[in-house]
Amino acid sequence: SPWADLISPANGIYTSQWVLRQQADHFTLQVATGGSASAIVKILHRYGDARDRAYVALNQDDEVRYLALVGSFSTRLEAKQYLNTLDPGLKVNKPWVRRFESIQGLTND
Repeated sequence: SPWADLISPANGIYTSQWVLRQQADHFTLQVATGGSASAIVKILHRYGDARDRAYVALNQDDEVRYLALVGSFSTRLEAKQYLNTLDPGLKVNKPWVRRFESIQGLTND
């Protein structure tokens, strides 16, 4: 099926397809941003036991930036509560709560 990669993503990390299929009014944690897809994937591997993990490419100021995202939550409160449970070592990039619609409109796909 065309959505097979959504069910069992390569290396356990979803791509923009998954992000685009999330409900626009749901929330995720942006855990990092950077200019290298491989560096972003490496960061996501540290969240091995986390809920859904994904990365997405965005065009910003004529540059491609990659976002590392963790989780899909129906409320901001649920996302914040999950953020509070993260290992301190995973908070080094100051993760923050974002609404999916704020990302979906920016993706390269």
